[in-house]
Amino acid sequence: MKKDDLNNISESIKNVFSLTLVITRSCNLNCAYCYEYNKDEGKMDINIAKQVVEKYLTTGEYEEININLFGGEPFMEFEFIKELCEWTWSRKWPKKYLFFADTNGTLITNEVKEWTTKNKKLICASLSLDGTRETHNMNRSNSFDMIDLDFFLKNWPEQPIKMTITDKNLSNLANDFIFIHQKGFRIGGSNFAEGIIIKDFERNLAIISDQFLKLIDYYLTHTNIELAQLFRFHLFLCENQKVDREKRCGVGGKGMIVVDINGDTYPCPYLSSLQMSKKQLEEIKKIDFQNQDLFFNEECYNNCYIYPICHGCYGDNYTITGNFAKRSYQKCEIQKLKALALANYHARKILQNKEQTTISQSEIQTINAIQKINLLFGSNINGVVINP
Repeated sequence: MKKDDLNNISESIKNVFSLTLVITRSCNLNCAYCYEYNKDEGKMDINIAKQVVEKYLTTGEYEEININLFGGEPFMEFEFIKELCEWTWSRKWPKKYLFFADTNGTLITNEVKEWTTKNKKLICASLSLDGTRETHNMNRSNSFDMIDLDFFLKNWPEQPIKMTITDKNLSNLANDFIFIHQKGFRIGGSNFAEGIIIKDFERNLAIISDQFLKLIDYYLTHTNIELAQLFRFHLFLCENQKVDREKRCGVGGKGMIVVDINGDTYPCPYLSSLQMSKKQLEEIKKIDFQNQDLFFNEECYNNCYIYPICHGCYGDNYTITGNFAKRSYQKCEIQKLKALALANYHARKILQNKEQTTISQSEIQTINAIQKINLLFGSNINGVVINP
């Protein structure tokens, strides 16, 4: 199973459990948008890690487990990774599992390369890359030239890149995506930075609109390239009048847990001691994450046509608005632009396939969605216009 973005694992995947081990709070970079405000020298004891892995590989209703080695930068603790993985691999377990390591790619020494290459079917290194050298260096501590991109592509060609978008690189957004695709990578998690307010938002919204359209042009002329996760949702779902009133990710649910260096558990990496203050953590511990109502926005559900395809980060909601269910104004407006761009994409694809003689129900619903999305948002969204 590929891991697009840990935070997007859905509880609808009933038989897969996401276990994140924060093995270190240290990192060798200082990325511009990093939400981990509480980095320090702390690291997990190997015995705690083994106990946690044993627990989740022997109990629970799930059939498969993704064990995510997280930080900080996990490869700062390469010997820890080796010992934990080899200990796990040396034993038989009743559940399927696969190790992942979220990495900035800068500490992949020859020793790490040799070991991970040998075990590439048992552990997958998930690389964060923000685009071109210029953009990546701007966001991620001038680290572009420290990464061996070919190593990641050769060993895990199907593993998507994780990409973060900030207001520092909006005017180059399309080129950043295209650069990563041209290098041969798929693009998975491609989110606007969580917990950060975009400055001069009205002007930047127009830039985002323009960049989205440039990216759509690229996908339409490169049909062999899979859409980035940024646009990977189905417009026809907007025509579905029976959307479930439920959480959109596994945060704090049966399908996800984060274990910190000292063994404490948290609902997700964002809502953990890496990011939250002690006061916030005390509040979070009191929250009943099984209570769907806390994560459900009645106003959006009743009034927003694109609610069925509007997925966001509850941690970002909590940070910006103080409410898990309430999305920030900026993320809401960006989501509308995503829907408009995707409507543009599908409208042009339909026009390209004029010889098609049959049409499915979902295609009819997509056409209806294209029309409605443009009527709702296309004429004027803060002065931004996108025509189909």
